[in-house]
Amino acid sequence: MRWFPTLMCAALLPCAALTACNRPDPSEPVQPIASDAPSVVTPEAPVAPSTDAAQPSNKYATNPAPVADAAPTPTKLDDRSTAVNLIRSYYNAINRHEYSRAHDYWNEGSAVQPLADFKRGFSDTAFVDVEFGEVTSDAGMSQRWSSVPVVLSVTTTAGRTRWFGGCYVTHLTVPEVQNTPTPEPMSIDRAKMTAAGNLSAARKLAICT
Repeated sequence: MRWFPTLMCAALLPCAALTACNRPDPSEPVQPIASDAPSVVTPEAPVAPSTDAAQPSNKYATNPAPVADAAPTPTKLDDRSTAVNLIRSYYNAINRHEYSRAHDYWNEGSAVQPLADFKRGFSDTAFVDVEFGEVTSDAGMSQRWSSVPVVLSVTTTAGRTRWFGGCYVTHLTVPEVQNTPTPEPMSIDRAKMTAAGNLSAARKLAICT
């Protein structure tokens, strides 16, 4: 199976600060501390502000929650000419947060969720990278079915990465037999995706049977 990866990764490097002090020689006399000498505080941990004191304005957050770096908005892709381009367009819509367009790529007779539930399912998704395996097609007299192995690397809004592997099945009724001025385009008929612990495991799950 050939893979065409488009991967994105990020790393955070922790850092630490160390402090040390010298123990005084007990044989030396102790010198008194001048009354006007500044006191020294070792910054071992942040101190919570007193609840009795007036609190400053919260115009700027002092400790914002970590979030994933915002990925640049991809150029719109809306292409149903092939099964792979259809799935690419589907995730392009998700990455652009155009959930109604993504929902429309599904076949009306499929088991896709209602739009509101579908949209909620991506509430913690920041970006999705997609890899494709080798497509297999089954062409009948008037029906076109294609099975597309897919690997997903999903970056969440919390900055974590999740991996999934599985298969999408697309369907097209040949326009010549639809007898309508606006033939139905290729659409997603069904999909089965399974979570994996890493990218390598996800690739092993990207099979269509």
